[in-house]
Amino acid sequence: MNHLKILLKMAGGHALDAEDDGPARRTQVVILAAVAAALLCAVFGFAAGGTHLSYSVSNLYKLPMVVLLASVGSVPAALVAWNLLGCKQRPTDLVLGMAAGTLSGALVLAVLSPLVSLYYHTSSFMGPTMALLTAAIGIKVGMMVMVRTVVSRAPADDNFVRRWTPVGVMMVVHLLTILQLISVSSIMVEDTWLDRGIEGVAQSDSW
Repeated sequence: MNHLKILLKMAGGHALDAEDDGPARRTQVVILAAVAAALLCAVFGFAAGGTHLSYSVSNLYKLPMVVLLASVGSVPAALVAWNLLGCKQRPTDLVLGMAAGTLSGALVLAVLSPLVSLYYHTSSFMGPTMALLTAAIGIKVGMMVMVRTVVSRAPADDNFVRRWTPVGVMMVVHLLTILQLISVSSIMVEDTWLDRGIEGVAQSDSW
């Protein structure tokens, strides 16, 4: 029950209790959030496979891998920015922020996956559209929670650049990474602009 309470606090971008905010405990919390996020992403991955069972089953591991690899891959660049700027907040704040953002985004994907599955099985047009819309909402929510978690922990006397640059770097690297990972993972049966990676985004009319 305590683990569930911790996960819900992280998903909302709220501060952890003092007993859960120590260095060793932070590591445990991040691992717990990563495992929970992987399971939640698997739920959405299964729904995003639509009526093709082979895609749904393979998405049980492909989508969690895509999301977690993008999250892990974005942290080193943020830590370099943190170090170069001499930021005063703890470097683990960045890791905790990314874990919170990943968890909240995955939670959004999971709770909307029944809707995605419903439309996939009842509408040939709206199924893929609903899946893409859900993914976009999950990413936006995850980014907002990640930013709130990191920025709210920055010392009050940190200037604007040191407060926002590391989290901005982490956000940009995460987006660039996840776009390319999706393009090589074949998450959805349908051919979408996401299958062309960053080139598909640049050419898409959705902007």
